[in-house]
Amino acid sequence: MFDGHHDAKRVFPSKPYDDKKDAKVYGDRAKYAVTKLPNPLEFFGYIYCFTCILAGPAFEYKDYENAIDGTVYLQDGKTIKKPSTVLAGLQRLLVGVISLVLHLQIAGRFPVALLYSSDFINTVPYVQRCGVLILVMIGQRLKFYFAWKLAEGASILGGFGFQGYDSAGKEIGWKGVENIDIFGFETATNVQTSSRHWNKRTQGWLERYTYNRTGRSLFWTYFTSSIWHGLYPGFFVMFLTLPLLTNVERLLKAKINPLIVPGYDGYNNKTYPKGAVGIVYWGVCWLMVMIFMNYTVQVFSMGSLENSLKALSGHYYVPHLLLPVLVLLLEMVPSEKRSKKA
Repeated sequence: MFDGHHDAKRVFPSKPYDDKKDAKVYGDRAKYAVTKLPNPLEFFGYIYCFTCILAGPAFEYKDYENAIDGTVYLQDGKTIKKPSTVLAGLQRLLVGVISLVLHLQIAGRFPVALLYSSDFINTVPYVQRCGVLILVMIGQRLKFYFAWKLAEGASILGGFGFQGYDSAGKEIGWKGVENIDIFGFETATNVQTSSRHWNKRTQGWLERYTYNRTGRSLFWTYFTSSIWHGLYPGFFVMFLTLPLLTNVERLLKAKINPLIVPGYDGYNNKTYPKGAVGIVYWGVCWLMVMIFMNYTVQVFSMGSLENSLKALSGHYYVPHLLLPVLVLLLEMVPSEKRSKKA
């Protein structure tokens, strides 16, 4: 209600925004702004919607309202035949079941407890331990893939998540309640991309209601996320490391990317240069994200501070020590001079 009433003048401006970032931010807020107070039935229907708030993935009230009243199935004011939810729901079920089977196989052989086991740390060579870390984290991610894909399928069967139609009247898809883009996450070459593909509903909420309203503060965004997840030390260790990792990535994008992959805007893959250099750089970036993210995220599943610190000590805290050094070094690298437009 804040965006739809108290801040309505900025959310629904009388003229377009000059700044592209402001246009994007307030355009997103306008999309989900609630301009009319829901009646008790609408309010409690949303709060107790099993496939949303109670079980997830949680989606915005406007998405819920548009699905319930059928607005999402309108095009140019005309109702188009509601698409079938069965195939889309079964596809998510299949992905979820496959993820569960793989999780049971991998996590059973490589449990999280290995990572903070004294015997494992003291007897297994470091390179081998890094390989085990990757396998452990894959096993842990798969259980989230299972839960999220099943929840996504249930939401779709309930009629939620439809993205509407394109200009030709063709169905766009059912990704409106998608919580994980598995391929996008596993192939991400930077933290920003991986975070946008992981827990997408929560990530969107944090960006919309925390990041964009705290002066784009990474610290407060990740701190809010850690509080939201729970008061376990492992959550805070992970979420308060991510801003530092993201800062290094931003500096690399601003100062190193123009030297190696000039013309790449950091978002659109079509602008990424072709050739051996581009392929090798992509591979190096993917490997670095895999290493640093697995190291950082491993403590999420450990809970206690003792287990978290023991696991990190197995890597001699090298990434934590390296990240501040990288920030200092990258700050000294001169930025690319932008040509002034006439």
